[in-house]
Amino acid sequence: MQIKIGLIGCVVAALFGFRSYGLPVLGIYGGYAAADERRKEISINIRTIKASDPKTSVSHGIDVDSRLEDLRAKLAHLNFRTFKMISVDEVSLPLKKKGSVELSERTFLTLRPLYYDAERIGIWLKWTDKSGEQVLLDTRMHFTAGESMLTGTDSSGDCGLILAIQAAPEMSALQSESSNSLP
Repeated sequence: MQIKIGLIGCVVAALFGFRSYGLPVLGIYGGYAAADERRKEISINIRTIKASDPKTSVSHGIDVDSRLEDLRAKLAHLNFRTFKMISVDEVSLPLKKKGSVELSERTFLTLRPLYYDAERIGIWLKWTDKSGEQVLLDTRMHFTAGESMLTGTDSSGDCGLILAIQAAPEMSALQSESSNSLP
């Protein structure tokens, strides 16, 4: 009933130029904006990588799993020589909604997309052990859409666990955004 009254108020305001009917206009538009916000989802790809063989001062290159070749330049900067992919996980989450992924090596990653625009995506993440008692990482990361970022932790003295995280808006979110734009 309020929407009908709001619509009538908008028509009356448009016809007669009444400024006092601006609030129903904002209320109705806000409802559509909230519905559109729920459709915006972020696709997140998480590759779990085991790093081993610490580099010595006379290291001769690195050994990278073929599924990680796109990360070779970034991995070369780390203090390990061997990189093997353990798992790949994908999750799609709406903005402002939490989701968790059980990673291999007995860890969990909780994610919450915070924002995205044409070039950047903000995601809060919390990486914990399976019990949730030991927090490995609790931070906000700001991604360039489609680019992988690395984060990691030492598992023991001679190996480490690395996450390569890539985020991008889903195509349906981009399409609905462009179709909702006004001329």
